[in-house]
Amino acid sequence: MSSNRQQLAALFVWRLTIGIVGGGSLPLIPAYAAQLGMQADLIGYYLAFGFSAIAVGTFVTGWLSDHFQRRKSFLIAASLVIVMATGLLGWVGHLGQLVLITAIWFFAGGIGFSIVAILTGLLAGEAERGRVFGALEVSGAVGSVIAGVLLGPIADQWGYRTMFTVLAVLACLLPLSGLVFKEEPTVPFTRAKPQTSSPAQGLKGIVVILLVSRVLAAVAGFVAQFGTPLTMNALGLSATAISLTGAVGGAVSLPLPLVTGWLSDRLGRKVLLIGMLFIGTLALVFLAGSVLEWHFWAVTSLAYIFQITGRGVGSAYMADMVAPESLGRGLSFYGGMEWIGGIIGYSATGYAIQNFGSSTTFFVGAALPLIAIGLLIPIRTTQVRTANAS
Repeated sequence: MSSNRQQLAALFVWRLTIGIVGGGSLPLIPAYAAQLGMQADLIGYYLAFGFSAIAVGTFVTGWLSDHFQRRKSFLIAASLVIVMATGLLGWVGHLGQLVLITAIWFFAGGIGFSIVAILTGLLAGEAERGRVFGALEVSGAVGSVIAGVLLGPIADQWGYRTMFTVLAVLACLLPLSGLVFKEEPTVPFTRAKPQTSSPAQGLKGIVVILLVSRVLAAVAGFVAQFGTPLTMNALGLSATAISLTGAVGGAVSLPLPLVTGWLSDRLGRKVLLIGMLFIGTLALVFLAGSVLEWHFWAVTSLAYIFQITGRGVGSAYMADMVAPESLGRGLSFYGGMEWIGGIIGYSATGYAIQNFGSSTTFFVGAALPLIAIGLLIPIRTTQVRTANAS
């Protein structure tokens, strides 16, 4: 196996593990916070604060990565912090501790996610970039399936403390996967030169549109992600039922990132992104009328398809647009838009559900991907090709 393939395999292990530890436990976090005495609006603000931390970690990492090229060290350090914070989450004694440890947990996760995305963009060639980013998202989906099957029953049977302890032990795979790297792909850092040609200016405009559409999509995704467990908890469904929705969603969406990544390498990224945005709208419309457990399975499946496949194709699209010396900043900024969407989505969703009801909240969220589609439609593929050629 080549050095690049070995390092990509290590990234997939990291992404699989964080899919179980972080992504798998996230659906249960609102129920855990509610058990500790938080109301729906406060839970939204609490998670928004956590996503502020992950956004800061993501943005800072892109700049540090391009300047110091110490990606392996950053990844291992962030992974060790995730291990410690995961274990501590099960031992919080009051809400202040929960908020603080969650912020540290999310901040380290933002660093890790950003480094993994940057390394993937550097290691994957343009012709295979969609497939590689898609494969990375498959790893996360597999993690969601595993977590959805195991974490809910553990929490119901032995409590959240035991669940977080098990996750902390599993999280030890994160720094170990970072140790696999033999070499770090480095690109000399250079300051960006002012661009005066019209193709370059056009490319900048496309980047801005892509970032704005990413925020809108992310807000909608987090409305669905936060609204689903809150609705299920209000209906009296168990932690097992809540986590099982993640397993079902992950299983349904499992092969799609590879398929959509392969298609985006051949048919173009834009058409795939538009399709994923439309699926996001369908998920939220269906969530507004969900009352039975299988309804939430369907909602989560659509939401996973929307988020996971859209994230991979979008990252590949952004990687196509930026120069190698700016890849760290470009991908970390694009990844950070998801966490900005999380801040808005969580803070607004908790407040809206508390004051306007869940159905109204979900219908408003369903409109956001449609707005993002309207932004993307005018982009012409020839604009990107011409700008890159210049």
